[in-house]
Amino acid sequence: MARTVRCVVLKKEAEGLDKPMHPGELGERIFENVSKDGWKQWLERLTTIINENGLSTADIEGIELIEKHMRGFFFGEGDYGHLPAGFRPPGAGARNRYGEPGATDIPNYVVPKPRIWLRSRCPALADNLCQISADA
Repeated sequence: MARTVRCVVLKKEAEGLDKPMHPGELGERIFENVSKDGWKQWLERLTTIINENGLSTADIEGIELIEKHMRGFFFGEGDYGHLPAGFRPPGAGARNRYGEPGATDIPNYVVPKPRIWLRSRCPALADNLCQISADA
C-alpha cells in the first residue's frame, strides 16, 4: 500500500515519496512532508532556479543555494524558493511595457508592412515617404 503524507506543497493528503530524495536532515524532512506531486512541482521550480541563477549542481555554493531554495519552497523558511520578480516562463509570450500582450501572443498575427499600414493611417505622409524613397 502506498504511503500517504500531508503534503506541504499541495496542502492535502497525497501519495508520499518512495525514498528520501535529498540527503541529510533536510531530505528526511522532505520525505516526511512532501508528496510525489509536490516533488514534481519542486523539480520544475528547481530547473528555473538553476537556469535563472546559472547554478551548477557540482559546485558546493550552488548546492547550498539550492538547499536554501528548497527550505523556502517547501517550508516557507527564509527569502528563497520563490520565482524571480517579473519571471515569465518560456512560451508565455512577449509583453509590451504596459503588460499588454505583444504580437507573439496573437495567433497567426502578421506584422503589417510599414508603407501599407502608414497608407491606411495617413495617406499624405505615406505618399511623401514613397516619393522620398523613389528619389533616393
